[in-house]
Amino acid sequence: MFDWLSFFTPYLPWLALASFLSLILVVVLLPAIVLQLPEDYFVREKRQPVGRKKGHPVLMGMVNLVKNLLGLLFILAGILMTVLPGQGLLTVLIGMMLVNFPGKYRLEQALIRQEMIARTLNGLRRKAHKKPFALPPAP
Repeated sequence: MFDWLSFFTPYLPWLALASFLSLILVVVLLPAIVLQLPEDYFVREKRQPVGRKKGHPVLMGMVNLVKNLLGLLFILAGILMTVLPGQGLLTVLIGMMLVNFPGKYRLEQALIRQEMIARTLNGLRRKAHKKPFALPPAP
């Protein structure tokens, strides 16, 4: 019945390493990202870019490319972590905050409405003596 899972057997050590490394990245990046965002980030009608610096267009383009690739990596790792050990939804949320795509803001709002995610992110903010996120109303 689960013979198709044998395909993943040679990759299990790499998947375990990726899960461990993403856990370390989440532990480091999650507080940095969550604490940088303003408390009204998820309820603004029109979102303003946070911490966007002006610089040379080529350098800013490269930074944007790296940011989007890193975000895509987080999203893929988060999807894998929904079936593997790890904190999948939080990893997907971090990845989504990094990448740019149409409808991103509405999807972030839907995720922050999840009680577990809101409680975790606001817990991080509380420990850093920051105001909790204002949560968007249900649609």
